[in-house]
Amino acid sequence: MFPEEVKKLIAIGAGEWRRACRTFNLDSASLAQIDSHYLQQQLALMPEPQRLDRWLYIVNQYYNAVSVGKEIFNVIHCPVLIMAGERDENAPLETVIAAYKMIPNAQLSIIPNAPHPAFLVNFPALWTSITPFLN
Repeated sequence: MFPEEVKKLIAIGAGEWRRACRTFNLDSASLAQIDSHYLQQQLALMPEPQRLDRWLYIVNQYYNAVSVGKEIFNVIHCPVLIMAGERDENAPLETVIAAYKMIPNAQLSIIPNAPHPAFLVNFPALWTSITPFLN
């Protein structure tokens, strides 16, 4: 809404998203099997962790209906650092790299051997990429 206010942008674990490219129907049990790090992170952040399955239902509805691609990425003109964990199961590398290629002024940083919450697993590697980008 206010692009003139955004000087730089860092996106971690985000990429191109095409409606129906993946179907989400996750509950807490399946999420624990797919990405236990992410699940633990979400539970720690939630004021009411017992409502996790309701939250997942809402997130599933959103991701099954949303589309984020060239129309949105092409209008981002500030410098962008796109970051992802190499083993991110929520934002596969193909989608992250696709987003990187669509953003005019983007840089890419892949954190080796890290899942979706790469900052929890290897914060020093993230910081090594973030610091020169911000400076």
